[in-house]
Order: sequence, then structure tokens, then C-alpha cells
Amino acid sequence: MDKVQLARKRWNMNIMYANSSVYMRQTLKNMLTYLGYPNLTPANDGDAAWALIDEESVDMVVADTTLQKISGLHLLMKMRSDKRVRNLPFILVVEEEVDMGSIQLAQEYDVDGILIKPFDVNKLRAMVVKSFEKRVIFNKERELLWQAEEFWQDGNIESYRFAIEEIEEIKRTRQPVNDFRLALIRSNYFLKKGEYTRVREIIAPMMEKMPYKALAFEVIANSYFGEGNNEKALHFIMESVRQTPEHHLRTLNALEIAEKAENRDAVIELLRIVENYVDNGDANLIEKLLDGYRKLGDWVSIVKIYNKIARESETNKFTYNAHKIAINAFHELEEFDRAVEVYAKLAKTTRRKDPIYLDMLNDYGNYLRKIGKDKEAIIIFKKLKDADAEFAKKNAVDEKIEGLQKNVELKESGS
Repeated sequence: MDKVQLARKRWNMNIMYANSSVYMRQTLKNMLTYLGYPNLTPANDGDAAWALIDEESVDMVVADTTLQKISGLHLLMKMRSDKRVRNLPFILVVEEEVDMGSIQLAQEYDVDGILIKPFDVNKLRAMVVKSFEKRVIFNKERELLWQAEEFWQDGNIESYRFAIEEIEEIKRTRQPVNDFRLALIRSNYFLKKGEYTRVREIIAPMMEKMPYKALAFEVIANSYFGEGNNEKALHFIMESVRQTPEHHLRTLNALEIAEKAENRDAVIELLRIVENYVDNGDANLIEKLLDGYRKLGDWVSIVKIYNKIARESETNKFTYNAHKIAINAFHELEEFDRAVEVYAKLAKTTRRKDPIYLDMLNDYGNYLRKIGKDKEAIIIFKKLKDADAEFAKKNAVDEKIEGLQKNVELKESGS
């Protein structure tokens, strides 16, 4: 692609500018219009931004870290993890006092540029051009790194090794290679092979200048974890999480190590970290957060989190397991009516085709039965029987209804 074709492609790209501030959206629109870019698309929150990215209808993203629903940083992480859109140029707009952990995490996820507020139109111009050219010009090393990542996720370790060798060959021909990325993927290979000491030998000499320190600490932690040294693994994974607390998967990895190390203080610290960033999390993350508190027997924290998300969320951010954990917490705190209220809402909003529908009705009936609401339990069990007679038979629903009806008769007769 010659310079003229490159310039034409850049001027024709659709730039999405995502910001929850009306003022900042207008400012970005004015700047980009002034720079001559005619195709501009606004997004006022992270959900709207991701919908546009997911539809593959944008060519560049300019997103603010303070974006609501999904932050700009999590939008970047989500995008780079999706091979359909991972090569889109991404510019992150940050506050002047942004913490270094966010910068480090953005670099780890290959952000193309970071704009610190306040910035002028010249900085924006330079960033847009640089970010565009970085992504549109073919980069063999980047392609091989993506291939390696896919091989790793598929468990194809031999192909992963071949990808590493190809990157090493690029380096031997004196072409520029990111030595830190190369070291990390090499160490992951030896991690998979169970050569844990080798992992640390590769990473340790590079730690002083390593730009992806949190990721390196996580790899070292995993090497100690593989050896069964849970205490050392916990030390390094906690360093990793404290540097990049917004990395949910890393925090959940740390939570697993902390539980194996039986370190209650570390578990609580990690759960608090997840709780601070749960607004940018998905349903599975929320379930793991609630389950972590369940293992600690902290029913109050479960109820507080559940009520907060249920009150503020526009969409259902709970898995059925998360609802059940909350119901159990309400029960433990003797808030029986609140537990019934959750089940009642589920019974009303869950569609019959939903895989959880039958189990949910059965659980609901059993709970009503458990707390002595016999008449209500009969209604739910009859509803379950009407929904699926075979399922009801397997779960002895007729016998439950019969027993409940006897209880009701006894109560009404005063016996």
C-alpha cells in the first residue's frame, strides 16, 4: 500500500469516540471534525461502544477510562481478546492523575496511544495518525504473537513452540522484536512443560526494565503454584494484582491461589478488590465474588453486593447460581421474605425455554416447603408439574404435593 492509498484509507475510516461526558464527546467531535475526519460515531457508554465494535462498524476507537458500564480500559481488554476486532487502533483517554496500574494494563493489552487530559488538537492528530499506521501496516511479529495466543488457548503446545521459533528467527535477521513479549511467551511454554525453574530464569533478568511487570509476576506466581509452593505463588500473584487491580481474571487466579494457601486475609483483600471493580464485570465474575464470600460465611457482604447490583443494574447481571447464593445469604440472615421475593421474581421473569426454568421452580418449591409456606409451595410444584411432567416425576413432585396438602389440612383442622 503506497502513501496515497494509506492516506485515503485513513481519511475514510470511521472513528468512534466514546465518552460518558456530553462536553467531552462534543470536544472530541469538534477536534476530529477540525482535523478533517468526516466519518465519526459517538458512544455515551461502554455497552454502546462495544455494540458498535462487535458489529465491526468502526475502524478506530477513542475511549475514555471513565466510560460508564464498561470502562475504556475494559473495552480495550475485551477488544484485544476478540480476534475479529483485536487489530482495531485504540486510543485511551485518561485523567491527568491516572494511576500507573491502568497505564501498565493498557500497555499490556497493546494500546496504540494514551492521551492525557487536557490535550490539544495537535496531540490528537499525531496520535490518530500513529495509531492508524501501526495497525494498518502488516506486522509479522504481531501476527505470530496472535497465532501463539490462539495455539495456547487451544492447548496446541507444539504449534505454540513453532510460533515462538518463528519470532526468534525474525530477531536473528536483526528485525525489531519486542524482547519482553518474546520472553513471556517463552516462559509460558516452559510453564506448560512443567519446567518451572526455567520460567524464572527467563523472566528474572528482564524484570528491572519489564514494561509488563504485573503479567511477569503472574507467570512467576504460576511457576511456584505449579511446584506446589503456594506461599511463594501467593506473594507474586498479590504483587501482580496490586499493580493491576482492574484485571479481573488475574484477580480470580490470585483468589484460587490464596484459597489453596489457606490465607484468609489475602482472600478478603482480593474479594474487596473485585468488589471495587465489579461495575465493569460480567455475570460470571459477580458469581465468583459472591461465592468467595459464601466460602467465608460472610452473608452480610453477599446481601450488600446483591442488593446494590440488583438496584443499579439495568440488565440482569446475575447467573442463577449467584441468585441462589444470595437466597442462601438471605436465609442465613433470617430475611426469609426477601429470599422468597427473589424466587418470585425469577419465576416471573424466567422463560420456560430457559435451561434453568425447571430447576428454578423445583428449588423455589423446596424453599417454600422448607420455611413452612405449604400453600405457596403447592402452587409452585403444580406449576412445575404442568411445565414438565417427566421432570416432576424424577423429582418426586407428586409426593411433595401430597405431603404438603396433608400439612395444610392438619393446620386448618387445628390438629
